[in-house]
Amino acid sequence: MRRNRFVATVTIGLVFGLVATACGGGDKSKSSSSNSTSGSKTTASPNAGKAPTAVPGFDGTTITLGVITPQTGAQGAIAGKYLGAPLTDGNQMYWDDINAKGGVAGKYKVKLVVKDSQYDATVGSTAYTSLKDNVLAFQQVLGTAVLQAIQPSLNTDNTIAGPATLDADWNLDEHLFPFTTSYQLLAINAIDYYLKNGGAGKNVCVLSQDDGYGAAGTQGAEYVAKADKITIKSTQKVTLLGDKTAAIQALKSANCDMVFTTLLFIDMKSVVKTAQQLSFTPRFILMAPAWERSFTDKTDAGYDASFADYLQKNMWVSATGPQWGDTTNPGMVKLLSVVKQYRPQQKANLYFEFGYAQAWALDQILAIAAKNGDFSHAGLLTAMNQVGTLKFDNLLPDYKYGSSVDQRVTPLPATIFSVDGTIDGGLKTLAADYVSDAAKTYKFTK
Repeated sequence: MRRNRFVATVTIGLVFGLVATACGGGDKSKSSSSNSTSGSKTTASPNAGKAPTAVPGFDGTTITLGVITPQTGAQGAIAGKYLGAPLTDGNQMYWDDINAKGGVAGKYKVKLVVKDSQYDATVGSTAYTSLKDNVLAFQQVLGTAVLQAIQPSLNTDNTIAGPATLDADWNLDEHLFPFTTSYQLLAINAIDYYLKNGGAGKNVCVLSQDDGYGAAGTQGAEYVAKADKITIKSTQKVTLLGDKTAAIQALKSANCDMVFTTLLFIDMKSVVKTAQQLSFTPRFILMAPAWERSFTDKTDAGYDASFADYLQKNMWVSATGPQWGDTTNPGMVKLLSVVKQYRPQQKANLYFEFGYAQAWALDQILAIAAKNGDFSHAGLLTAMNQVGTLKFDNLLPDYKYGSSVDQRVTPLPATIFSVDGTIDGGLKTLAADYVSDAAKTYKFTK
């Protein structure tokens, strides 16, 4: 499937708002895209107030959800260990807690069935086919390329899925339930923060994977560069697990003061090793998937003191949510309480937190479907259009869904973290819930 492109433009003098991605603080405009899906119509269920009838993935008492995530393979084994496994553990812990309380709506317990994608689009498509007739919905599909591969089938089968990827594309697909800030907006906010809050130089550059994920980060970088009236000095594209030497040399030659980085964590050590060899020390700002907690964990078998020191001196991370352990945040307090009960050995982990919140999002949708007495595919689409606003007690920003996909008002904030090896997880809040003016004016159409 060819990746849907979103065209972003700066419009001076218009109200602050986004087409399907609206500002968290200002006016919230509806989508004007003529190409976006219109969404299912919200109608009253004739079975409202009654027990849902059995459907594939629901036997009358238990809801079965699918998970497509990497576990094996050349790239999948690594991505699975550090990304897929904690994300799925977060999904599972959320449902363990809900099941102990009776399940969805206090009545219907949830079971996850996990299939390996090997971080490969073709294998992921096969996993989808093997699961689709036996699950109510997909709790998680990890990876931009994998999700792109199964997206047509989701639409044909009228099945909903949770993207474990933050491309803005997902916000306008009625069969997907995204729940947090997109890659494009994470890039916009992070670069704007750098420029306006302590950036040591204005030579902004981009280092990205040559794929849909990398393109999403680059879109955000190009947008904020235009909005803040700067020129991106160099954009370097690299392949996953490929050699980074030429790219880092080009960035150094361009005198980059800051390099916005849309890579996966498995490439970061090669990036840093090359930068160290070249005595290249810009401010790197990483998109969240480029971070891994083991980078600064001295108990990890692969801990590298020189690597960790470079990160602490030169890198920030753009993500969402509070610092792990922030007891001033009610959503984090709730998460930590559940961790203490079900996974007391769990360490700070962005992906685990993401998985927990992702299951929380689906629970809110399923609760509406249970109230309507309708767990059919059409019933789940109706529930998404009735859920109103997904809320996470500030663990993540609220996400307004509205009555159709065109009315989705996606959250804008990003949290900018510095790297601090003295704290669990290695990330310390530098700027919480940062929303730039550029983010408020960002528009994208399908």
